[in-house]
Amino acid sequence: MKCCEKCSGLLNSFDKEDFCAHAQCAKEKASVLVAYLMEKARGFNVFDFAMLKICLLSFGLWIGSKFSKFFSRFKGILFLGFIFSYVFLIWRIFFREDD
Repeated sequence: MKCCEKCSGLLNSFDKEDFCAHAQCAKEKASVLVAYLMEKARGFNVFDFAMLKICLLSFGLWIGSKFSKFFSRFKGILFLGFIFSYVFLIWRIFFREDD
């Protein structure tokens, strides 16, 4: 019961307006980020989407290789494929200036 008493004390000191203000700020920042990423994705070509697919596929296979003996032999190759495609996408989205 000590845990319940401790938690109820924390809930009583909880400032709902302050929390809502922080949540609204985080929501606005996330909205700006998503809008920026969607704008950049509109400029993707076929190669950029292929790199996105390679990134997702290699990451999923790398995670799956932790549970499969067959794919465990290819962990290094899968990880390198993920890192290469991830770095390319980060460069393409945030650092490349489209003309």
